[in-house]
Amino acid sequence: MEGRSRASWWLVGILAGIVVVLLACTVATFAGGLAAWLVVRQEWCSMRSDGATRQPRARPDLPRMPEMPFEMMGGAIVDNVRPGSPAEQAGLQRGDTIVAIDGRAIGLGDDLRELLSRYRPGDTISIDIRRWRTGQAETVQVRLDSHPDDPNRPYLGIAYRTMPFMGGPGD
Repeated sequence: MEGRSRASWWLVGILAGIVVVLLACTVATFAGGLAAWLVVRQEWCSMRSDGATRQPRARPDLPRMPEMPFEMMGGAIVDNVRPGSPAEQAGLQRGDTIVAIDGRAIGLGDDLRELLSRYRPGDTISIDIRRWRTGQAETVQVRLDSHPDDPNRPYLGIAYRTMPFMGGPGD
């Protein structure tokens, strides 16, 4: 009898757990719907009578991203510059966009690693960049080093993403 009583308490505990999970999911769904409704309501209320929307307030913590024509949407965004690397010595910074190497534009389908593989350690290359914070275009000269894992492979010393944010390994 006692074994049966213990089993029924286990069953009650499992059912109570299921009820709690279902209740939590219901509350989360309601909260998400409420949040979406508030966002849409805010957008709706920000519309003027002529149908245009008001300009959003500038956020001082985020620098304004320069507008670029569609033709310039290729490139590699620098996520990290490794200390002591050729990129650091040339002045590349996190957020810079590499748009061309030796005058060859980096298009939407191009990969920086593939372009760099055409060079050898010790080669000096010209890199056209667009500074993230200012939008200014610059050209820097970089002398490629030997890759730490393979001395025959060129090394720039950055981690990057290919535009439009498709991801890309560092090189």
